[in-house]
Amino acid sequence: MGRQSTAMLFGLALGFGSAAAAQQVAPPTLPPTGMLKSGGLFLVNGDRAVFAIGADGRATLVGAGRAPSPADQKTPNDGLASAQVSFALSRGSEGNTLLVVNSRAATPLRYQARIVGVRDGKVLSAATSTCPVRPGASSLENWPQTVPAVVIVSIEQAQPDDTVCR
Repeated sequence: MGRQSTAMLFGLALGFGSAAAAQQVAPPTLPPTGMLKSGGLFLVNGDRAVFAIGADGRATLVGAGRAPSPADQKTPNDGLASAQVSFALSRGSEGNTLLVVNSRAATPLRYQARIVGVRDGKVLSAATSTCPVRPGASSLENWPQTVPAVVIVSIEQAQPDDTVCR
């Protein structure tokens, strides 16, 4: 299912298909950034998580917290060591949600993510499509609505010719 379809389905399921409706949803009670739960890492608006990618392709959490201001960075990969990847979640100027992935890994990476929200006091999540991240490059995921949180479920090496978003 494509990102647009997933976002629409997710928005309808959670009852915030529009920006006006999104403001009516109570702020979710979610685990703090960096808390691993059910094999995932939660990120909320303004958060950044950094993972080291080992020679075997396994990702290890290095740190999580507030994302640096864009003004504090000279390049998207500023502050990332070799063989690291970062995930930063932020709000766009039109109420949209952005997930920026920066990679200094030596190989292409593929990751799985879920968008998370709250409805009727229950935390709900839906899988979303993601695109492979090339070595030394950035990737941007964009949802048209406010997404309270994103869970990074897994990170793995991708095949060099893998360019398909899934």
